[in-house]
Amino acid sequence: MKKIGCFLICLAFAVVMAGCGNFTVRTSRNHQIVLPEDIQTGAEETEGTDVPEGTEVPKETEVSDGAEVPEETVVSEETEESAEESAETAAEIRETEESTVVTDPKLTYSWEDLVQANKLSSVLTLYPSVKITSPIYSPDDCTRIFLHAGEPVLISEGPGYLSGQIRGCYFDMDDTGDGEVRPVIGGFYEENNSERLENCLIEYFAEPEEMKLDRIEGDLIWADCFYGDGFRTKLAVDRGTLVVREIMSLTENEEVLGITDFDYLEEIRADEDYLFLYSWDRPLRTVTVTWESFYAGKQDVRTETFSIPQDWELLPWEGRYGDYTVYTNLDYIGDYAYPGDGEDYVLFLTTVKG
Repeated sequence: MKKIGCFLICLAFAVVMAGCGNFTVRTSRNHQIVLPEDIQTGAEETEGTDVPEGTEVPKETEVSDGAEVPEETVVSEETEESAEESAETAAEIRETEESTVVTDPKLTYSWEDLVQANKLSSVLTLYPSVKITSPIYSPDDCTRIFLHAGEPVLISEGPGYLSGQIRGCYFDMDDTGDGEVRPVIGGFYEENNSERLENCLIEYFAEPEEMKLDRIEGDLIWADCFYGDGFRTKLAVDRGTLVVREIMSLTENEEVLGITDFDYLEEIRADEDYLFLYSWDRPLRTVTVTWESFYAGKQDVRTETFSIPQDWELLPWEGRYGDYTVYTNLDYIGDYAYPGDGEDYVLFLTTVKG
């Protein structure tokens, strides 16, 4: 009778298994166990279920001394935690593959976050201007970056000199010898210069091999950046915006090689040292330049036209520092002299002296 009861129970169990959906549970040892759906979802409801009359309930199987009892497979919370840890590990591996910088997990930002936050277009939406002091040659040397008429302006200055970039051209302030200092345009941007200008702040801190949290001090997060060969920097960024505030270069013996400060200031266009920039807001004049060169018996001639302020001078660098001689007439007669303010003019540059 017991055999018939066991047979009926096994047959009923097989029917239930065939009619229920199955799902797979992965244990911490990566074994797959196929369980019937009602075992997972209806386990609590099974408790206390009345057994129909006439159904024999099998007795618990007695195990003799010395026999091995098979272990039950339990899907525990530890298994779920292990799965979550595996997913996190996979995400960390993917992140490592995308960037070569090893980042301390205690840092609240990555190298890519730092780069994006210090794009010039991003910084100038937060602050009217940036003053960068990096005393390589003199403590008075600095670089100022700000917006003028919606376009970025970069000015480098120090004792006795001032140069910069504006409206697609490079310029410097030239002492005319008569007590006047006039801005002179010497060259124009290359095609890729807009990208360089966008990344001009990032160029101050090269990509390290490793970054570690040094300390959090007020509104600043300090990170140690390691570059190999014992060279490293301490980098301070703003906790809220991640814009760089200070870079300290160190040797392996903790000797300070230099400190670069980034000060985010108010609008500086009204500063008397930069009033010449307002000339770009007024009507411009035209300067036409023709270059003529002879190399290997061949003549090359090209002409370009530029729009510049009424009181700025355009004198290409090839004529100031290169192999070209500058004339204001096609006859190549006389030495070059600035034609004056307020009128259009032409220039002829040639490798053949008159």
